[in-house]
Amino acid sequence: MFESYRRIKLFLSKKEAKNLLNGIPDSIRGLSHLIRLDLHQNSELFDMQTQACHQVMDEAEKEYKKFSERITESREAMKASYDEFMAEAQASASRLIVVMASHCYLVGSSGELFIEYLVRHCALTDNNRGDLDILNKRVEVKEKEQVQLNNLS
Repeated sequence: MFESYRRIKLFLSKKEAKNLLNGIPDSIRGLSHLIRLDLHQNSELFDMQTQACHQVMDEAEKEYKKFSERITESREAMKASYDEFMAEAQASASRLIVVMASHCYLVGSSGELFIEYLVRHCALTDNNRGDLDILNKRVEVKEKEQVQLNNLS
């Protein structure tokens, strides 16, 4: 730095060198101000970009939730449809076995397999027991109503 000062001193008068050196702090101050402005603008740009990223993430999350709900609803509907189909198929098979048995088609070991099927698929499970209780109560209510109607007649 002193070498630069000596060179400036050779080409410039003392007053000119002093004016030039006095202007350096102003230049540094101006440069510092420009750097702060640039940092501030970059900071604002970064904040705007961050906010835009958060908005995109929120929208993507909403879309994911919508699709997830649709998939869950579709899965539940398919399961209900499958359960209904299987119940109807088992009921039809059970009715067929009963008809075959009533016409004496189920004899020997093959008949035992059909009877075993009936027992396995028509037996009450813990889930069905509550349904049977409700059905029994309805039947009892209907029977009481029928008895009351008969008594009135």
